[in-house]
Amino acid sequence: MTKQKANLDLYGQSLNKIYSLAGGAEGPGKTYYNDGRHVPTIGIGYAAVVLGRDGRWVVKPTLEADMRAAKIPLGDSQKKTLRAIADELNKGENADTKRLDGMITALRGPELTPEQTKALFTQSYARFYDQTRNIIGDPLFAALSPKRQGG
Repeated sequence: MTKQKANLDLYGQSLNKIYSLAGGAEGPGKTYYNDGRHVPTIGIGYAAVVLGRDGRWVVKPTLEADMRAAKIPLGDSQKKTLRAIADELNKGENADTKRLDGMITALRGPELTPEQTKALFTQSYARFYDQTRNIIGDPLFAALSPKRQGG
């Protein structure tokens, strides 16, 4: 087996394992939901608003591309609402949680299919996978292989 094929196998194995674990623990959000911190989340743990590098809440920079790749519609009104949620979250302790909950509820669109849910998860996981591998390096990353972990 070539190194490239082995890397693809490792990626596919880890993606499927993490997807199963995350889906079992969290369950798929078929539409936007409050993650418990008033962050609009969709699918399995996909936060649409995130903390930026400057510590301020922003609409996830990759949101539009990720939604497009997962074939999930994202309308202008949803983008506007997500920006308003980020602005409200940036008020910190002064954020109006009832307003945030109302805005998250207003985001609800068509329910995601299982294929869309996995496609959206895959977009985030690909970035996580690459970032982790870049941070810890290939030897340590290979040591964490599902095959070596018994899975």
